[in-house]
Amino acid sequence: MTDEKLIEEAKKRFAKSVEAEAENRKNWIDDVQFYSGEQWPTEIRKSREFDSRPCLTVNRLPQFVRQVTNDQRQNRPSIKIRPADDNADPETAEILQGLVRHIESNSNADQAYDNAFFYAVTGSFGYFRIVTDYASDNSFEQEIFIRRIANPLSVYGDADSNEPDGSDWNYCFVVEEVPRDAFEAEHGKEEVADWEQGTGGDGGWVTKDTVRVAEYYYVTQEKVTIYLHADGSVSEEASTDPMFPDLDKREVQKRVVRWAKLGGDKVLDKTDLPGTYIPVIPVYGDEVIIDGKKELISLIRFAKDPQRMLNYWRSTETELVALQPKAPFVVAEGQLEGYEGEWKQANTKNFAYLTYNPVDVNGNQVPAPQRQGFAAPPSGVLQGALNAESDLKSVTGIYDASLGAKSNETSGKAILARQKEGDVSTFHFIDNMTRAIRQAGRILVQYIPAIYDTPRVVRILGEDGTEEMRQVNQPVIEKDEQGNPVERIYDLGLGTYDVVCAAGPSYSTQRQEAAASMQAILQAAPQLMQVAGDLLVKNLDWPGADELAERLKKTIPPELQDEEEQQIPPQVQQAMQQMEQAIQQREQMIQQLMQELQSLKAQEGNDQAKVAIDAKKVEIDAYKAETDRLKVELEAQAAQVEIDKANIEQAISSESSSAVNETLAQVAQMQQVIAQTLQSMQAVAPQTAKVKRARAVKQPDGSWAMESVEEAAPQMPVAIEELPEGEM
Repeated sequence: MTDEKLIEEAKKRFAKSVEAEAENRKNWIDDVQFYSGEQWPTEIRKSREFDSRPCLTVNRLPQFVRQVTNDQRQNRPSIKIRPADDNADPETAEILQGLVRHIESNSNADQAYDNAFFYAVTGSFGYFRIVTDYASDNSFEQEIFIRRIANPLSVYGDADSNEPDGSDWNYCFVVEEVPRDAFEAEHGKEEVADWEQGTGGDGGWVTKDTVRVAEYYYVTQEKVTIYLHADGSVSEEASTDPMFPDLDKREVQKRVVRWAKLGGDKVLDKTDLPGTYIPVIPVYGDEVIIDGKKELISLIRFAKDPQRMLNYWRSTETELVALQPKAPFVVAEGQLEGYEGEWKQANTKNFAYLTYNPVDVNGNQVPAPQRQGFAAPPSGVLQGALNAESDLKSVTGIYDASLGAKSNETSGKAILARQKEGDVSTFHFIDNMTRAIRQAGRILVQYIPAIYDTPRVVRILGEDGTEEMRQVNQPVIEKDEQGNPVERIYDLGLGTYDVVCAAGPSYSTQRQEAAASMQAILQAAPQLMQVAGDLLVKNLDWPGADELAERLKKTIPPELQDEEEQQIPPQVQQAMQQMEQAIQQREQMIQQLMQELQSLKAQEGNDQAKVAIDAKKVEIDAYKAETDRLKVELEAQAAQVEIDKANIEQAISSESSSAVNETLAQVAQMQQVIAQTLQSMQAVAPQTAKVKRARAVKQPDGSWAMESVEEAAPQMPVAIEELPEGEM
């Protein structure tokens, strides 16, 4: 596309976006201004100020907004990456997930997320985006960053979009007013022409002092041919190996994302971007479609009228009290004679004492002067203010219990229920934020293979914040489960990965809350310390906790140890390993014989070649038969190992000391106590994860044994991590 056609296309699309978003942008400005305190209409304010009437603003909205936004900060959605096809590797998925955490940490992505979410709550929409830049000024390596868009009004999205996360955007503009001298310093003093009136709604792309620069993201559809290779993989390149030709091919439409920088009528720069999504992610508030037009609604939108009423009634109350005349004194005639000067100033000055005559003009004894009471503000004014406050809570769905204020609920369950209802009423904001972060994860998964496309060492972050350096896109020598060196390649560009996003507390919060919950359980059941003390200590946040946990773990009965730690005897491991190597060697030999067979087929017209082909087929069949036999034998050995382990466990269980049996019996008795404790902590969002638990079961011979069961995670204020079998 030529620059002229690009400019023309951008003008039409920009005008379309301006027209489609005009009402939402107007409402956004009104809502954000109202939130910031501009809550009196200009005409009414001027009229009241002219008459010297109070015009108070008792802004209750920030506390409601902070309740929603800070709830999101405490439960930040986290990006999870999962393999989606046969070419995807679970360990590579973990590296991708660690890279995403590193990108978020390195970019201060929480600032971008919080800024977008705040404006979604207060104004109905906000944005953040993903960009690439050099890692440093003296580096040639690109890095990925998540940046905030400070001003949501600078973004003009696709007017035809229907998806709440912007995944179907075909174009987008991010505009910025650049000072004229800064623009000329970067792009030269060549004159730039303004866009035509009507293309931007307001014109003014080029003024005497500024030039409006627009980043134009757009998607083009290109026809490409994809090939299905013999190994099952798919790519846009045809196979060049005659021994393994492509199985199939077809033409498809491919989304290509492009970027251009426009200044006036000039194309200043342009390039192609990785992936298939425009890297600008919207975060919306509530969304309603009316007559085919999208209307976005903030938390502030319907809270305006109750807030205005609260301001009015508070101003009226203040006005009535301020205009109330000073209460006069009731005195008898002659009672103030000689002290008139003091009493005339009694309503304006605070005298230490006031003197009066105890008798009237007739000499009769009279009581001391009494101040006349004044009328209180009408009850209707006070009730109006209370009604306005109640309406604010009803409209926002956030009540006193959620705000930490004293309410009419008396029991803990009632308070928790009211808090939960408050969270439910505003959860759509957090849900939309979760969708946006999931879309950001999809974009990052597409960006990472394109940016990290060479052999390099990358920094990844674990869920607990620990850092690790990993080699990607190159062979790496690692050790397998048996400690044998193996060669692996973590190819970030191979395979397809899915992105899921779940909201929940951070890892550190989970750890703290898990420790608190465990302490509560152990206080109710001290005997449990004998079998689960290591888990409690591991979650405590102080130096040496991990070392102490390992020592405590050695004191736990073998029946409760992790099954993975019950190692297979070394001689059995060696035999099974040798058999696996033999199977691999035979499979490699079969592949080599298949290649030789293909070469012989090319000479099939020769009688001698036919004999050789038949011989190769017999040899291949023999190798396949021997390989299958070894596989059956290996499976039989593995099954025997499991049987032996079960027999050992049964023997240990039957010969266990009375102390162990007593401990297991205590564990069984505490099952009910633990269940009751967990049930009392159910007032938070339910957890959907599956956990494995150990359960003590009494055997027919009177002994106790541990049985592993899988069940849904309990509804606790923490996200319980999946435990290995046998641990509690």
